Parts: sequence; C-alpha cells; structure tokens
Amino acid sequence: IEFIIKLLTEKKISFKNLISKKYNFEDAIQAYKNINNKDYLGLILEYKAEIKDNFIFHKVSISEKNLNLKKKPIVLGFLGAGNYASRILLPILRDLKNVQLHTLVSINGLNSKFYGKQNKFLYSSSSEDDVLKNDEINTVFITTRHNLHFSQIIKALDTKVNIFVEKPMVLSNQELTEVYEKYQSVSKKLNKKVRSMVGYSR
Repeated sequence: IEFIIKLLTEKKISFKNLISKKYNFEDAIQAYKNINNKDYLGLILEYKAEIKDNFIFHKVSISEKNLNLKKKPIVLGFLGAGNYASRILLPILRDLKNVQLHTLVSINGLNSKFYGKQNKFLYSSSSEDDVLKNDEINTVFITTRHNLHFSQIIKALDTKVNIFVEKPMVLSNQELTEVYEKYQSVSKKLNKKVRSMVGYSR
C-alpha cells in the first residue's frame, strides 16, 4: 500500500482508467444499482466535506507529577496512539529512567487520555501543537498517519533537538529534499546536528 501511495504521489501510476463513472452522494442508490453492470468497472461516490471552524482541541493534565530535568533530562512529546505505538513503543519508553513522558497527542481525545494515564504522561491532548510548539519538550516521537509525517517533521525541526519518526519518513522525493534542506538549515543555525531517526517497526 505504501509503495502504491508513493507511485500515485509521484504521478507514475494512475487509476483514472479504472473509474467508469462518478456519482454525487445523493445519487448513491443509483450508483449501487449499477454495481453489477458489466459496462462499469469502478464507481466513485463524491461528497463535500464540511470543515467546522468551531472544532476545539483539548489538553488536559493527567498527572500530579512535575518535570524533573535532573533525573529525567529527556522530555518527550508523542504524536499518535495507534496499535504499534500503544502496545510496543509507549511501554518501552515508560520504563526508561532518564525519560519524562510529557504530552501524548491523538486526534481521538479518549485514546490520548487513556494511554496517557496508562503510560504516566503529564498531559494528554488532541492538538499536535501541544507537542510541536511546547518549549519544555526536547524530543518528539511521530507515529501518526503516513501523510502527516512530512509536515510534522518540518514543524518539529524548528523546535526539537531529537526526532523519531516511524516509517515512512515522507511520501515523495520532493518531501525528502525539503526535509533534508530543513535539517541542514536548522543544524547550521544551532551549530550542532539535530538527532533524527526513522523507525521500521520490525
């Protein structure tokens, strides 16, 4: 799937010839009537996605502990709370003596609060800015959806010393070039190399 997404992004393959007809969502019944029509190979339902301006992100404190930089100098913000992150990565990080788990972010606020408490984070949130724009955090883990990795890496390079991102780092050569150029620029500005790593989950 990742390879197909990459080829689509680079416009090296196309599914246009597989699409026989497009229907508005209101005409879904008619579309389903034509599913068994041998003249149609692929049907697409189109609908308008409404973006609500009043969507509110939340950050909540889930621990009474305070930062202790002497005992735990690595202050970590974590983006994503999927299966691999919650079952593998978070339990490992939770048991590291020099790591302070600061904020866990998931678009699903219930997930971030549940896994945040389970793994002893100070805060849970549904906004990535609570990690990427937080001066207390010096290390960020990115385990979100693949299409979000690039933008989150770019933001993280502006403020974080250490970055860990699960594969794939990016989805195109253009994104890779931009990450490389940003990395070089930030390292030069800080007069030291930013620590970054790509995880391969296996």
